[in-house]
Amino acid sequence: MWDVGAEYLRPLGWKIIENQRRANGDTRSLDLAPAQTFGKTNHWTCKFFLMTVFGNGWSGCFVPDGANFVVEFRSSHRLFFYCESEAALNRLKLELEAFEPQPGAGAESK
Repeated sequence: MWDVGAEYLRPLGWKIIENQRRANGDTRSLDLAPAQTFGKTNHWTCKFFLMTVFGNGWSGCFVPDGANFVVEFRSSHRLFFYCESEAALNRLKLELEAFEPQPGAGAESK
């Protein structure tokens, strides 16, 4: 989440993330603790965190516990999926089919 995105928005985005972390009991700055973990009951907090990161155009990784895949998101607005096996990749593709961007709905044409 470093040196990516609009220069004037970076401090605001960092402040949002650090305030969110403080609200959940973590008083360390992003400089000291650059990763964030979420428990099974923190779905909304995780979604808010990820939307803040996406909205600021930062790069990062999402590593779901026990899901045998990693999602890397980049400031180029691209997602990369790294899976343990082809079967895991195929299962992930099926889950994501509902989110396929459609031309004319704010997404670029393929």
